[in-house]
Amino acid sequence: MTLHQLIILRTVIEEGSFVRAAEVLRVSQPAISAQVKALENELGHVLLRRKPSMGIVEPTEAGRIAYRAALRVLEGLEDLTRELRYLDDNQMPSCREVQVICDVPTGVYILPRLASEFRGRFANVMVKVAVNTDYRAITAKLRQDLYDLAIVPQEVNTPAAVQEFAFIEDLAIVANPALAGSPQASDWASLPLVLPPANSIVRRSVEAYFKRLKIKPNIVLELNHPEAAKKAVGSGPVACITHKVSVQEDLDAGKLVELVPPRPLPRLSYKVVRTRSRLGEHVRAFTSFLQEHLKDRA
Repeated sequence: MTLHQLIILRTVIEEGSFVRAAEVLRVSQPAISAQVKALENELGHVLLRRKPSMGIVEPTEAGRIAYRAALRVLEGLEDLTRELRYLDDNQMPSCREVQVICDVPTGVYILPRLASEFRGRFANVMVKVAVNTDYRAITAKLRQDLYDLAIVPQEVNTPAAVQEFAFIEDLAIVANPALAGSPQASDWASLPLVLPPANSIVRRSVEAYFKRLKIKPNIVLELNHPEAAKKAVGSGPVACITHKVSVQEDLDAGKLVELVPPRPLPRLSYKVVRTRSRLGEHVRAFTSFLQEHLKDRA
């Protein structure tokens, strides 16, 4: 079994045809067929089901298993190649920086752990994170080409940047255990709520949510930072709706309790964008790393 055979198998399955795979790989169709046949003989299983009348091929169950394995091997090879590239001092300076600008939920609760893991893989790349609560300011800094990447909600207009991928952030409604056990916790019209300021993205999503429920929320306090909201919830009989990632540790520790809403809360779509002029290998590596670790949120 060779890497060349795995590449051919992947391409044939993804293109659905020996002819198109040959065009993509710039080799002859007989060479494609011969390599697939050799791989089938070595593995002892038929990998592709040919449909000559339709001009297509489909993977068998064994073919699907081999395809998934091929993807893992080839992705690992790409990671290896990328990491070795960073060791080439002639190609890249000894240390590079990836500069990221984002909001509080992403910059405080998501990126620090991921940046630390990334540094363990790429020791000569430093990730610097700037947190800004003003999305207009983030957009302006992108226009000025001051950052490599920005992570913002999907609805934020970023005309100066190219979107790399998107992921989902869940909201949660949390309360201290004392309030969670009271009758008030199930009365959504009177439940005292701490919410972000008016016109914020989370606030607009929450207000639209309550409007669909035909309930006027009982907003008792507006706080912009999740830590301030958590402190208010932890010390008083109030609940708050915030990014779940910002309260996950407190939920796991039993300091806060997640309430069950009458309908699922809205989910916020985030995007990772880059400025058009900043696409060095270190930026590509960190972007791929983020996508790999945030894909489960997509």
